[in-house]
Parts: sequence; structure tokens; C-alpha cells
Amino acid sequence: MEISATELRQKLYRILDLVAQEGKVVTIRRKGKKIKIVLEEEKKRSDRLTLHDTIIGDPETLPSESTWEWNEERNLHGVP
Repeated sequence: MEISATELRQKLYRILDLVAQEGKVVTIRRKGKKIKIVLEEEKKRSDRLTLHDTIIGDPETLPSESTWEWNEERNLHGVP
């Protein structure tokens, strides 16, 4: 949909509703230039994560890595 700046001024809220509710792209003509109003897609936080398919270290030693038991006195209070 292409409109003039005057028409945008007259119908601003209706045009914003059209873009927001129906996803229409509105192009405004102003002094020989075109300006677009476009609905921006919301992105989930998980979309910003990057996939890493690498293992840091030797993958052969991962199954044999030692584990430790949680001990509140030793781990929180430094008691041996």
C-alpha cells in the first residue's frame, strides 16, 4: 500500500492498526523519497543462541573424567 504523507497524517492510527494487525507494508511518499512502515517480527531469546558442534578437549577422555561429591561444609565454608 502506497500513500502520501498527508494521507498518513489523516489516517495515522488506522494505518498503524493495519500494519500491526494484518502485517501490511505501507510506503509513504515524501519529497520524492519513499519511507516504509513494516511490522518487525519479535524474536525469541533462543533465536540468538549460536549452535556449537565442537567439544573443547579430548573427546576420548570425557567418559573417564572424575566426578566429585558435594559437601556443604567443605565447598561453602572451606572446612577440610
